[in-house]
Amino acid sequence: MQALHRAAAAWSQEHDLGDDAVRHALAAGDAAWAARLVERHVEELLGRSEGVALRRWLSALPAEWVRDRPRLCLAQAYGAAQGFQLEALEVLLDDAERAVAVSGDEPYEPSLGPPQGDSVLANVPAGIAFLRASLARLRGDAAHATSYNRQALARLGDDDWLMRSFVRWNQTVTDWLGGRLRPAERGLAEVLAERRAGVPFFAGFLPVRVRYDLGEVQRARGNLDAALATCRQAPDTFAESSQTALTGPAHVGLAQVLYERNELEAALDHATRGATLCRQLAFTPALAAGLAVVARIRHAHGDTAGALEAMGEAGQVELSPQVIALFNPVPSQRCGCCWPRVMSTRPPSGQRLVV
Repeated sequence: MQALHRAAAAWSQEHDLGDDAVRHALAAGDAAWAARLVERHVEELLGRSEGVALRRWLSALPAEWVRDRPRLCLAQAYGAAQGFQLEALEVLLDDAERAVAVSGDEPYEPSLGPPQGDSVLANVPAGIAFLRASLARLRGDAAHATSYNRQALARLGDDDWLMRSFVRWNQTVTDWLGGRLRPAERGLAEVLAERRAGVPFFAGFLPVRVRYDLGEVQRARGNLDAALATCRQAPDTFAESSQTALTGPAHVGLAQVLYERNELEAALDHATRGATLCRQLAFTPALAAGLAVVARIRHAHGDTAGALEAMGEAGQVELSPQVIALFNPVPSQRCGCCWPRVMSTRPPSGQRLVV
């Protein structure tokens, strides 16, 4: 039976069927081969923000095989970063640095795209610096985020054009963190324009994330028409593709804009659709934001119980409590939805209600 699984894994590998190749290699009892296959194909999952499949692949491998291979640590770290799981991200980056120090850097060939330029795993030192910048930014530490972004840029080669786009996006969002909205909007628009002219692989998550952030910055500047136009681009791009789930964050962005324009029925439709799609993604902050919009609309309609239910589900999305409010406004919005219930609770006579 193991021989059959080995043959099936080899055939699947030859035909770039990553999921089948990994499954058969594991069934053949060859964890080392499975680890190499995961390493080769994992960027396909990262590019589509497929959190469930990513966790399934990595959890199927022996933990020591993941910890000992720098790119598997790094892939797991990218998944944690997409889900704003900061405590896990920090541990995984420490593991990646230790693995590099022990094993060095092995040759790498991803299953899609050229081995260097269209990859976020080819240059491990730059990837670690980029993710440390992301970690600092999500914690609200703009100075350390900028410093790590500079380290990432210094470690990039001429061919690392995809990683360069990621670092530029990260620094632009750091401008947003510092309150520099106009430069942030301009920088995000430039990164998006560069990606339109680039190779289509990884055209999934990065442009979707950049559009999501660009819409947020435009909304923060009060330019709702521009935010609406930005968010509408993603559904048009992915509606007919196999990556429909990547339209989820755009639907959430549309819902937030429409809510501010008091178009509540349309906002509810997009928020519900966006939350459904975002459940398939590793980028869980958009799921939490979509559920929060659903809660606010139900609250506006006088449905306090429904609002609390949706906000309770948003609160169950696994986002690190270390993420600052700018990038995770759900806790403050939860307070707004809970306010009616708090006010309906009368304290005993002669006592104050502490909120």
